[in-house]
Amino acid sequence: MYEPTGNMQSCRYCGAGLPQEAAFCSCCGHETGTTAAAQPLPRSQAAAQEEGQYAPVWKRFLARAIDVVAALVAYYSLCFFLGAAWGAMVGEPTDSQIDALVGAALLLVLAGYLIYSWVGTTRGGTLSQQLMGLRVVDKNTLEPPSAGRALARVLMSVFVSTMFYCLGYLWATWDKEKQTWHDKAANTVVVRSLPREAATEALAPTRSMQSV
Repeated sequence: MYEPTGNMQSCRYCGAGLPQEAAFCSCCGHETGTTAAAQPLPRSQAAAQEEGQYAPVWKRFLARAIDVVAALVAYYSLCFFLGAAWGAMVGEPTDSQIDALVGAALLLVLAGYLIYSWVGTTRGGTLSQQLMGLRVVDKNTLEPPSAGRALARVLMSVFVSTMFYCLGYLWATWDKEKQTWHDKAANTVVVRSLPREAATEALAPTRSMQSV
């Protein structure tokens, strides 16, 4: 809970100082719990309270950066191997042949990136999003989006949200539901995902009661 200090209390989520009688934190919006017993929540319950909240935008950007860096590494690696294979089989490539090899590598990496993002979204998030504790869900059902919605989201993110200086991504910084343009197109939101260990710990009491 919140730890009182004189006539003030501190938010256990963001550390902001608040009046003793405050029921909610003015910075992060969490309940102060002044009407409840002043006992700290167990770690599992505290973690469970974060489950399902809108994901921080910086985490989303970092997850996207990881995917982009991985795609760039794959692109340059593929360019190198295609050039080396061409040189070994045909000889030194001409400028036009180099352009063709680079274009082929770009198309292959782009296709792989789209498939990777699409499959990941249908499962609730790509590997980088799961690593950052994020989950992509349908706004209405809170389940992973359907294959069609996931495809629309991926195409919008690559070909639309990146336009105009990535304004479609930056939109999430001031949107009340932290939705990007591709989120709005697919009717999805990105939320925090409870780590597996914390989820198991949080569900343990419930499972014990059910087994009685």
